[in-house]
Amino acid sequence: MEQSLATTVTEMNLIIIIAVTLLAALLGLALYRVAAGRTSGVGGTNPKALIEPLDVLAFNNLIDPAEENFLRENLPASIFRDIQRLRLRAAIEYVMCASGNAALLIALGKHLNSVAGGQRSQQARELVSAAVQLRLLSILVLCLLWIKIAFPGLRLSLKEVSTMHERLVREHAFLDRLRGSEHLLEPSN
Repeated sequence: MEQSLATTVTEMNLIIIIAVTLLAALLGLALYRVAAGRTSGVGGTNPKALIEPLDVLAFNNLIDPAEENFLRENLPASIFRDIQRLRLRAAIEYVMCASGNAALLIALGKHLNSVAGGQRSQQARELVSAAVQLRLLSILVLCLLWIKIAFPGLRLSLKEVSTMHERLVREHAFLDRLRGSEHLLEPSN
């Protein structure tokens, strides 16, 4: 009997180890995909045309704790939960858009790094680094937003989202500065 109990415990431990290993591998793959971004399609295309604009004021309104408190205090609980879920789903769309824009910035930075030299190459590497951080931050923010959808009464801070927006605005400003050097983005003959 003791031997069968020991065998059962050993088998359960093995199953747990395999499950944790598989989850770690899936997480690693997901993080790699987030960090790599979309790498095709930037070389011959103006990436500025691919970047989706974000309405920062509307997004900040969606995640504003004062606005959430106002709605919480002035609406019945069931209506507040429904409206809050809609607001959070809209915020998720903004974060997904920001994440997609960061993927384009990763691809742009990689392309510029391959064709530029000197200071432009350093700027391109910095762009890639900031965009990868933005993509990783978007995973955290999406998790927080989904938790808030599941539990709309929960008071979770979304300050990370504001940080993400500030970073995205800086990346857009960098992209605007690169507009003067769009000849670097044209394919060579």
